[in-house]
Amino acid sequence: GEERKPEIDAVYQRLVAKHGEERAARIAKCSRNLLIFPNLVIIDVMSLTLRTFFPRAPGYMDVTAWSIGPSEENEWLRKNRLHSFLEFLGPGGFATPDDVEMLEQCQ
Repeated sequence: GEERKPEIDAVYQRLVAKHGEERAARIAKCSRNLLIFPNLVIIDVMSLTLRTFFPRAPGYMDVTAWSIGPSEENEWLRKNRLHSFLEFLGPGGFATPDDVEMLEQCQ
């Protein structure tokens, strides 16, 4: 919401000060998915997510995900990041069924 916009802008300005405008824009405004063979995916969208997957048997796969954030993150930003993770990339998230289906199709 608008009440939190100054906090978000301050985080972005710290990125600009530390890394320059071009790199700050890449860090904050671009999404990335990186598969590290054989079973690690780094997903950088609304938060940084690490996901591993291990086939255990025909028709069964263990998928585990972690939401990663900076240690200096304030309480509101952490709460928002974790909420976004659960709604979109977490076990019951909007994107997870499609992602798991793609993993299963690769097995």
